[in-house]
Amino acid sequence: MGGHHGEVTTNDGVRLRYLEAGSGQPLVLVHGWSQAAELFRYQLDGLSDRYSVIAYDQRGHGASDTPAFGYRIARLAKDLHDFLVALDLHDVAVLGHSLGCSVLWAYWDLFGPSAWPSSSWSTSRRS
Repeated sequence: MGGHHGEVTTNDGVRLRYLEAGSGQPLVLVHGWSQAAELFRYQLDGLSDRYSVIAYDQRGHGASDTPAFGYRIARLAKDLHDFLVALDLHDVAVLGHSLGCSVLWAYWDLFGPSAWPSSSWSTSRRS
């Protein structure tokens, strides 16, 4: 798998590790419970010709820190927010798998649609 590895630190001191490949519009991949960024290895390779594909390990998963706290979905959504801010990502597309979808909904609930670092996010129905 091509690309590189990195890490960011959340506002409560947890290091989140990530994999990144490609260039272009950022596509952030959020894995499910008991999974890791490695789950998306084929997407990292297969989509890196069109996107900057970024898959991160949520707290307690993969290569990220495993603290004794912070496993509520709202905290995982705050981690996602910290992650996007730390990498200064804009015009972001997101994809969630399993628990990752719940994290994305919690992000929306906590921060609202205007908090997505994207100029193209819309609350209107798409046809």
